[in-house]
Amino acid sequence: MLSIEHLSKKIGNKTILQDITLAIPVGKIYCIAGSSGAGKSTLLKLIGGILQKDNGNIRWQNVPVLGPDEQLVPGHAEIKLAFQHFELSPNLTVYQNIAEKLRAYNKVYQEERVQQLAAICGLEQLLKSPVASLSGGEQQRLALCRAMAESPEVLLLDEPFSNLDPIIKQRIVHELLRLNKEEKTTILLVSHDMQDGLKYADKIVFLHRGALLLEGKPIDIVSTPHFLIIAELLNLFNIIAANEQLQALSGYSSDEDIAYVILPKKAIVLTGKAKLVGKLVASFYNGEGYEWHLKTIIGDIIAYHAHAGKMNNTYPVSWDDAALQFIKREKH
Repeated sequence: MLSIEHLSKKIGNKTILQDITLAIPVGKIYCIAGSSGAGKSTLLKLIGGILQKDNGNIRWQNVPVLGPDEQLVPGHAEIKLAFQHFELSPNLTVYQNIAEKLRAYNKVYQEERVQQLAAICGLEQLLKSPVASLSGGEQQRLALCRAMAESPEVLLLDEPFSNLDPIIKQRIVHELLRLNKEEKTTILLVSHDMQDGLKYADKIVFLHRGALLLEGKPIDIVSTPHFLIIAELLNLFNIIAANEQLQALSGYSSDEDIAYVILPKKAIVLTGKAKLVGKLVASFYNGEGYEWHLKTIIGDIIAYHAHAGKMNNTYPVSWDDAALQFIKREKH
């Protein structure tokens, strides 16, 4: 169990994290989500023992994770972090950077594991190259190789896929999932792409302004995002400011003090009996069909259709009211 209790961190006068409590079971994948500045990267650094906490406790398997002020060498032997800003040994080659993490193993295993990781991360042709000659994407792949090298018990990944092409990303994801399944590696993943969390995570943890806003299974969060910022980050919904026209069409009570109505993009039907009409102002092919942008009396909405449609034509728009979700006004 990775146990985090009442964790807080300030930098100068700015509160970065406040009173974070989490219990992450062994062998689970958690996605840490939130907008920029929410405290995601800071949380990983605290868990990895390379940044000193102000308050609270971090324990792995009931053993305290110490910060850099509490031990001579920062970090934890069984917790490895792949940084958003890569921490590489600049004077070494790609091969030496990976092998550096395998010094405790014999030469035969070192060679085998370096070659295996290089192949997974698409670096097999660059093993003799100095780090200084690598592109940003290649450096990111090398940082991931280093983090995965020893098959750590806990792997902390800070935006690991941001510079990767789809082919390399899938290879790395496959290796991460293998580590998780076969080695029971616990993985904490920070990603701005919520699809990564929805696909791979057992749970998603949302941070907002340094506080824990929501923790839950992906299917439950998509079903009920609860908060406006979460609905925005998921990018699966039309978020419509509550208005009289929408209330009249959907029949929800005006007594509920609703600020926003959340309507899933995939729940909108563009044929048959209409609740209203929408004027098509943009249409984009997304690989499966078309994303339609429509202007309506309730606001601008996005829906999906098999065909491109005709610009400035009007189309019937409807939905099942059961798909609607509601965000209430914040009480001050």
